[in-house]
Amino acid sequence: MFNIILLTVDGGWTLWTTWSGCDVTCGTGHVTRGRSCSNPVPKDGGGDCTGSHNETKSCALNKCPGIGM
Repeated sequence: MFNIILLTVDGGWTLWTTWSGCDVTCGTGHVTRGRSCSNPVPKDGGGDCTGSHNETKSCALNKCPGIGM
């Protein structure tokens, strides 16, 4: 009879992607970036990554024409 020992592997985050472009062409909008829990992938009952898969922050571009006149 053989004893099988499974070694659990906790998940680890990849590096963040680069920030996206601003989602508006003028005024205030948002940029986002993401990461995945695949460095390594959780295995054999190992824990999932903690924290957020995505991050968002504001971006401000030139004032929109006709606004605030």
